Amino acid sequence: MLELTTVAKVLLYAGATVAIGEVVLPASAWPASALPAASPTVSSTGASGSSPSRRVLHIGAAIALLLAPLIWLQAQLSALDIPWPEAATLLGSGWGRNWGPLAVACAVTAVALPRLFGRLSTPLLWIGALAVGFAMGGLGHANADERWPVGARVLDALHVLAMGAWIGALVLALADDRVWPAAAAVRWRRVSRIATIAAPLAALTGVLSSLRLLGAATPAAVIASPYGRLLLAKAVIVLTILALGATQRRRVHAGETPAGNTVRLEVALALVVILLTAALTGSEPPE
Repeated sequence: MLELTTVAKVLLYAGATVAIGEVVLPASAWPASALPAASPTVSSTGASGSSPSRRVLHIGAAIALLLAPLIWLQAQLSALDIPWPEAATLLGSGWGRNWGPLAVACAVTAVALPRLFGRLSTPLLWIGALAVGFAMGGLGHANADERWPVGARVLDALHVLAMGAWIGALVLALADDRVWPAAAAVRWRRVSRIATIAAPLAALTGVLSSLRLLGAATPAAVIASPYGRLLLAKAVIVLTILALGATQRRRVHAGETPAGNTVRLEVALALVVILLTAALTGSEPPE
């Protein structure tokens, strides 16, 4: 049975991925000439139209972002045997002071995703998504780094944002594919450009974060630890996604669209990465 903290992290990572993907790949990026005549377009209020599949992702991500901090708070209260009426005690602690910004960032992002505030929704979404990426480190391994506290938080945030841009754009492009096939060429060229920057950045920041956490641990100690095995599994899957993405990038540059089954496999593997990351951040690195 999954622990509440792990459930909260899965919801948080999944919601953040969709939100960051929406920032880098908004529906308004598709030219009107490539969309069906009956499809929604940018309204006078600045709220961009979205495919039905994308709207479902927005709603799911918003719910996930609203629930994640609350579930995480409940998990922490239960672990410390603190009743809800005395939650202020926890919120006044170091953990609570890091939880607060994350909860606010998640709430801002959740209300911005459905584009409820017209033109204001876009800057709110940018601010919220960036804030979520940086706030996550306050409740993770980066916050425990006493040697490089600021550097660890920045590195962690860059990893979250790069992964979100890479995988989030992939998920949203796939959601739009069946509804707006005429815009496929434009869409996948943009996804390819995003992945060209975000994927290497995600891999690099992930490696640097791992080296920082593993420190002087021997390879044998790493492999023998639950953290090391989870990290190895994540690395193998991320490399697989990179390899699949490289084949699709060649197709896009040749003027073709990516193979649907391969893209769906990439998304499925990305979901496994989210689950592994949630478990990984709850494990102690070997010393």
